[in-house]
Amino acid sequence: MEHDKKWEELNLWDSERFVYVTENLEDVLHILVSNMRTGVGLFEIRSDEIKELYLNQAFYERLGINKTNYPDIPTPIRKCLLGGKVLEQTIQIERKDRAKCWLAIKLAPIANPKGSAKLVLLIMRDVTDKIENDQKMKELERMNEELMIRDARYRVLAETVQGILFEYFPGRDSMVFSYNLPHNKKSKEITGYSSYVRKNPIVHTDHLQAFTNVLQNAVKQETSGELEYLTAISGGGYRWHRAYYKSVVGADGKVASVMGRIEDIHAEMLEREKMSYQAQVDGLTGLYRKEIVFEKMTEFVKQAPDAEFYFCMIDLDDFKTINDRYGHQYGDSVLKEAAETILDILEEDSIVGRFGGDEFIALTKNVPKAEVMRKAEEIIEKVPCSIGVVPWEKGMDIAAIFDWADDNMYEAKREGKGSVCFNGIGPRKTEKNPED
Repeated sequence: MEHDKKWEELNLWDSERFVYVTENLEDVLHILVSNMRTGVGLFEIRSDEIKELYLNQAFYERLGINKTNYPDIPTPIRKCLLGGKVLEQTIQIERKDRAKCWLAIKLAPIANPKGSAKLVLLIMRDVTDKIENDQKMKELERMNEELMIRDARYRVLAETVQGILFEYFPGRDSMVFSYNLPHNKKSKEITGYSSYVRKNPIVHTDHLQAFTNVLQNAVKQETSGELEYLTAISGGGYRWHRAYYKSVVGADGKVASVMGRIEDIHAEMLEREKMSYQAQVDGLTGLYRKEIVFEKMTEFVKQAPDAEFYFCMIDLDDFKTINDRYGHQYGDSVLKEAAETILDILEEDSIVGRFGGDEFIALTKNVPKAEVMRKAEEIIEKVPCSIGVVPWEKGMDIAAIFDWADDNMYEAKREGKGSVCFNGIGPRKTEKNPED
């Protein structure tokens, strides 16, 4: 073969250099396409019919098949071939083994010296790893941007919100606290937090289980909420705090951390308890109001169903006369003194309420009958009144108990006032509501 150029005039990438090595380019081509990792296919296109003329080994490998189970041409590749144009494109296909992969394909029509049918050369490379890595990099960049934004927000919060910020990392069981208090701007990390919080009195024992349940739930699934609990303070004692929390989910769908803020609500809780107490007690005597006292008594009995209980109905004698003769202001002082006396004599393990006007009710727990009667006599010695006493046994209806004690109290008045009546026969049947 004659050469137009000398060896020195040819560039390193010029294919004519092959001619200087061998006249048989077919051998070179066969070696190249048989060993290259790029899939090569030569196709004949007639209208919408495609015929494979040549496929190298890498072509089969890219599709996840072999020469014995070659299927129809995958639809995405078929569409490109039928286009018949010079084309460079990245497509996704499903391999024979159901795995999805990305292929970078290049199509080039070539001349057909043996007929009029269109010939198309197709070259394809598997770029799945590259695309997946690119996608991972983009996701990492997105996550990093989110983390930077979150970190910036966290710093702003830490600098501007008075209180305690926290972030719990379940992967390493670590809790980080950032303080923004007038005399404390420090941060600290507690590792092994799950066992630490159980072994150290950080959270009051009454609230520890609820605290632990909330944290465990927040690391299992994306959630948010708030929790009020008593927490230990330096110097001893506990204060009420409220924690606002929210799970932070990573790109893998799992909770990466639990973030939140803790604020001191001790003053708020004390005020709330004060208002709750004021709503429950009689403003004059400080005893439970009648709407509340029956609830308290019922709960009292439920908590100790096998205990010994006695219900007392106490009615001041001749109180109307006192009011009429000395005025309501003096009468109020009598009621207050009577309430204090009843509470003092019945002591702590009892519930006492003002039923209304000059009537009081009480429920004793685990005080023998003889002692209850003695205490009733002591009350009468210090407060002119009549008392009806009845046993409150397991399963008894509170309305029936009330009417029974009410009957006994009136029986005591009929006996001459200033006395105690205990009738163990049993309550009368009644439809009366004790709160009416």
